[in-house]
Formats: sequence, structure tokens, C-alpha cells
Amino acid sequence: MTSTLIRSMFAYDVPDDVANCCIANSVSEYVSKALRLTSDLQFRRQVSAAIQRHSHRIFDNKSVSLEWGKLLTRALEQRISDQELEYEIGLGDEDKHYRTFSSKAIENDQRSWRESIMLGHRSSI
Repeated sequence: MTSTLIRSMFAYDVPDDVANCCIANSVSEYVSKALRLTSDLQFRRQVSAAIQRHSHRIFDNKSVSLEWGKLLTRALEQRISDQELEYEIGLGDEDKHYRTFSSKAIENDQRSWRESIMLGHRSSI
């Protein structure tokens, strides 16, 4: 989920090394990126500036809030319809066109996350 938010925030006009600063596919890659962020002051400043410039892409996007709501209500096994969630976050008809790249990417990450969780449960049985 977090990787989708990072990709959504840095989808355009951000250098690749900055855009991929916080997404790791392994523990060793995570450690390597964390060390770079802590030891390379110029790179850390670039990443911080990019986050400040582009955070509105996720924080001001109602469709991102909707997808978070869907994930959390499923994870907490709450029964609330998508329409109720849309109403609660104030997603109106004029906002529905925002359900493009970020929503689909979040849905794909959620699906992958669920599948990996299920595979993890199967392997531990």
C-alpha cells in the first residue's frame, strides 16, 4: 500500500532515484536505501523537497482516501458499502474522475497484498 502511495505521489516529474527512494523489494534493499537516506544529506534533501512538493497528490486526493477506507474496513472486517464510504469522505460525482491511476494501482497492491498474506498463511500451516 505504501509503495503505491509513493508511486502516486512521484508519478511525474521526479528523478527516478528520488521516486524509488522509499520502495524496497527486499530487506537488503531496504537497509541500503535507509542508509543512503541517513548518510547522503543532499539526497535526503532532494527526497524531502519532492515529498513536500508532491504530497498533495495523495493527501488531497479523495479517491486515495476512499481506497484507504476500503482497505481498512476490510482489514477490520467492518461492513460498510463503497457508497457509504464515498459519502463519509465527501466523494461526489464531480470527484469520481479522479479514480484513475492511483485507485487502480492501490487496488492492485491490495490484491497482491491479500494474495501474499494468503500464501504466507498456507505455508505456515
